[in-house]
Amino acid sequence: ATGVFNIGTGIETSVNELYSEICKSLDIEKLAKYAEHRPGDQLRSSIDASLAKEKLGWEPKVNISEGFQITAEWNRSQICS
Repeated sequence: ATGVFNIGTGIETSVNELYSEICKSLDIEKLAKYAEHRPGDQLRSSIDASLAKEKLGWEPKVNISEGFQITAEWNRSQICS
């Protein structure tokens, strides 16, 4: 199959939730500085991966938290090896 495919959980996730999951998986303190919302700011997002499922048979195997944890562990193994 050719084309562009969205890959995601299909679960709406806020930028703050993503930030929290990244900090948790990297075991770092949250230090974000917040500003007022501006026109055009992305407040939340949900990806529709139905085309990837239909054309490729793809489905997510892990949730966002597990995915960030697996990615962080892999990166640590590359840095420390």
